Amino acid sequence: MITLLPPKSSHLRHLLRYLARPQPEGRTLLSTNLVGRDAAAWQEQIESLVAEHRPRMKKFVKHMILSFAPDDGVTEEKLQEIVPYYLEKMGYRDAPFVAFLHADRPHWHVHIVTTPTTLGGETISESWDWPRSERVARQIELRWRLHQVRGSKEALSMATDLPEGTYQLAGVKPGALANTDGRLGRGDVQWHRKDWTPQQIEKSQGFLTGQSSEVEILVRGQEADASILGFRGVRAEQLEALKADGYSPALTVQVGDRFDIALRTHAPLTAEEKGAMRAHLVTTYELPETRGVYRDAIRMPGFSPPASSAGPAREAAVLVASQEGAFPSSEGLTEQLRFSQSRQDLEQLSRRFEIPPELENQPSVALREALDPVAAFPDSTPLSAVQQQVV
Repeated sequence: MITLLPPKSSHLRHLLRYLARPQPEGRTLLSTNLVGRDAAAWQEQIESLVAEHRPRMKKFVKHMILSFAPDDGVTEEKLQEIVPYYLEKMGYRDAPFVAFLHADRPHWHVHIVTTPTTLGGETISESWDWPRSERVARQIELRWRLHQVRGSKEALSMATDLPEGTYQLAGVKPGALANTDGRLGRGDVQWHRKDWTPQQIEKSQGFLTGQSSEVEILVRGQEADASILGFRGVRAEQLEALKADGYSPALTVQVGDRFDIALRTHAPLTAEEKGAMRAHLVTTYELPETRGVYRDAIRMPGFSPPASSAGPAREAAVLVASQEGAFPSSEGLTEQLRFSQSRQDLEQLSRRFEIPPELENQPSVALREALDPVAAFPDSTPLSAVQQQVV
């Protein structure tokens, strides 16, 4: 897929009428978020919006072109998914737009007419829109399995556009991630870095690009106020099931037809709680298990595995989605797992002591903490003595 961004202009009326012409055959309206079905109505709405919110802008017409290879096999239905995805990733999700399909040539192409102002009057940044467009094109190629076009250095650089935060990076031996038991040993890690920001990662493109020919690069977030659970090699149907149940990943990286995901919790978890949450997700959604070091790391977007890596996959890892904050089900699942663990502790304790009824009905975190010291008492200790010191 190739994208073109001609210079902005002020000729909205001419462009809309040209693109909306029904001839030659094969030119159709694909989608729009404006009212009406004719060029005059669309022109009036866009010009009124600009006049109200950005009256000094003379060249306000943004023209985007998406061109597809003849063997891409795109359909109108598929393009109706691709266009809003492209606009969202470019920052134009809330902008007025009209998209036309021109299928009068072997290579279908879509013309999008919009403006860098949202329907609410907010300004849309146009900084680095060309390299951003290349990056989005690479994502679309992978997501919809289109013919892959080699991107420029700028596109590769922008592919590592991680959210703000600090990260740990690791270079692992080629093929180490293909271990059948999912275990990554310390001997598999060739180097590691910590406390890197996205800006440091961007400045280190030369180092990372050189290393990517020798190792597979992993990344994981460093969070002081949360825990990160990472899973590699997740199938599309598993990812959809997770999102449907409120487990939206903070990072989703696509590698071929699989996904690496990182889930962010609402608060830091203990090692025990984190292990219980991982076990729950692996069992419930049949997620691939990872073991050993860097088990929560995912593949660094923007890089392909070395040619010497085992397995058929050679596709570059692409960041296809990111979100701020914890996944919606985090707090509820954490409490559920804590309640379950408290119940297990209580049941184990009940086998050693006669627990008063008022305590049996309180399998809470507070109860669990209150009962932990009981383990220090010998079995022969009278229950009354235990109750006096613990309960």
